[in-house]
Amino acid sequence: MPTIAIYALIGAGIFLSGFGSGWGVNGWRLGAALEHEKGVVSTQKQSIATLKGVNDTCKADVEESNKAVTALSQAALEREKAAEKALAVANNKAAYHRRAARAALARGTVAKGTECQAIAKEALNYAKGRRAQ
Repeated sequence: MPTIAIYALIGAGIFLSGFGSGWGVNGWRLGAALEHEKGVVSTQKQSIATLKGVNDTCKADVEESNKAVTALSQAALEREKAAEKALAVANNKAAYHRRAARAALARGTVAKGTECQAIAKEALNYAKGRRAQ
């Protein structure tokens, strides 16, 4: 066999063994990268499952908070209506007492010697007015 053919066979053998080794190393590298990515995916799936549970809990808490806010708002409206009614009643009572005070001031003083009769009359009128309320 000629020397060139031997060199060609040796060169082809070196080329094929280098190519095969490179192919094997690349396969090993890609396999390791694939395993790493599978681990990342697994970790992410676990994180997603955990976050779904947390999200469901958070959603329930938000719904509960919304219900509580609605209940508080309704209670505030009811208290406001009750306060308006109470204020109207208080205004009516205050008007009555203002009229009574003006009437008492308008009566002026009584003559000497009739103070007791005036006080008794005023007390009787007050008692009658209290029954009418």
